[in-house]
Amino acid sequence: MRILAIDYGEKRIGLAMGDSANKIAFPRGILQNSPRIFEEIKDFCRKESIDKIVVGLPLSLSGQDSAQTKATRSFIESLGQNINIPIVELDERLTSVEARKIVHGDKKPRTRASTVRGRDIDDIAASLLLGQYFQVKK
Repeated sequence: MRILAIDYGEKRIGLAMGDSANKIAFPRGILQNSPRIFEEIKDFCRKESIDKIVVGLPLSLSGQDSAQTKATRSFIESLGQNINIPIVELDERLTSVEARKIVHGDKKPRTRASTVRGRDIDDIAASLLLGQYFQVKK
């Protein structure tokens, strides 16, 4: 089964892909969040023969919904209305922090921005999310 992971953001959407047989996730790029986003995701899924989508749900550290959680749930609902592929939500707490560490190392980043050393990290966060999904589904 080919799976697409999505790290949703108001400006950028990170994509990662993997196969449930080998359980390896690969960053696959970043899309700009635009009015055409659902068409772009649909095209990607068609080209890559995606069977399932995993979307990261950004809960607060205490596990509560935040403003970003609500925005992500709205995105998931709209995505479901635009694509005929099963969608799974998965807690994504700290995936962006881990992605920053992968790109930036142990040094603390100067900002919380999703760009480190001139490189967006959204697709790396999506890859970490998919890796978590594979671990949960062992």
